[in-house]
Amino acid sequence: MKKVDIVIIGQGIAGTLLAFELLKKGIDFLVVDNNHKHASSTVAAGLYNPVVFRKPTLGFNVQNVLPFALSKYQELEAVLDAHFLFKRPYWKFFENYKTINNWEAKAAETKFNEYINLPLLKSPISGVLNELPYAETKFTGNVNLPHFLERSRAYLESEKRIINDELVEIITDVETEVKLSKEESIKCARVILARGHQEQDKKEFAYTTIGATKGDILTIKCPDLKCDYTLSRGFFILPIGNDLYKLGATYDWEDKSYKPSESAKNELIKRFENLVSFPYEVVLHETGLRPGAKDRRPLIGEHPVQKNLFIFNGLGSKGVLLAPFYANQLVNHIFEAAPIDDEVNVERMKNYYGNIEN
Repeated sequence: MKKVDIVIIGQGIAGTLLAFELLKKGIDFLVVDNNHKHASSTVAAGLYNPVVFRKPTLGFNVQNVLPFALSKYQELEAVLDAHFLFKRPYWKFFENYKTINNWEAKAAETKFNEYINLPLLKSPISGVLNELPYAETKFTGNVNLPHFLERSRAYLESEKRIINDELVEIITDVETEVKLSKEESIKCARVILARGHQEQDKKEFAYTTIGATKGDILTIKCPDLKCDYTLSRGFFILPIGNDLYKLGATYDWEDKSYKPSESAKNELIKRFENLVSFPYEVVLHETGLRPGAKDRRPLIGEHPVQKNLFIFNGLGSKGVLLAPFYANQLVNHIFEAAPIDDEVNVERMKNYYGNIEN
């Protein structure tokens, strides 16, 4: 029977960043992952942006998570000998002048100056149906998540740190036993659950009532658009090379299926046609389920009863920004007793759902 210090369940963006933190510290670990094809990490566009457009406001803890994330992805590009971090401008188009006035007022505040360029831009863009000024945010771009996860998996395989299997049961005693579907069980001191939306059907952290939001993304071919920046007006248009662009993403809190939604596809097409006049072709329609907590904050920390059991989940649509910083924080918490931020600590969920120890 294999024996390690930590077993990570799941190799999405959360589990992958945890694995690299453990490697850096020289901790003995294994990742167990079933290569689930509908995890949000494998479908998501991987955008990072310090500003929440709809309010507008700065993203959660952006002053800490953004520089840490950019540094970490650059570090991992060197480790994996791969390029998956793309820094590019993000242009926000507005619906009306009222929204523009709100945006300019916010942008004038000191804390926003670092992230938003002023004055607003007015130059016309070929093929873009927009007559109003538009905004440019700084420190924006995307991580090619499928490429990052594929290269990471290959690296972990080369280091004999990953098992392609499914978790059957976690038996907690003096030592913890992780029972798998195909391979022999693993003995370990601790287990970190990083299995995304699949957590919603499991018992270990059921009290958190973690949920899932379905998101659809289209890939289109539009040779005439010729842009290398992300466009946004209620949805995003992300260039990915070879005249291809990702359009997304929708939010559906009711449908939990893995089947791409025709209504979501039509919604994205309508939004694209309202913003871009060039002809296009839809070449791919994907869907994934984003994990999220009720209060829209990550769930990080240890189980209130089983002290050798941890969770790293609920990153939602901000996983690219949040995962590096909080993977580091969780690993430091486990091995150095460093604190976990109150806003993300799973301990907060006991206040919502009662004291489960009784």
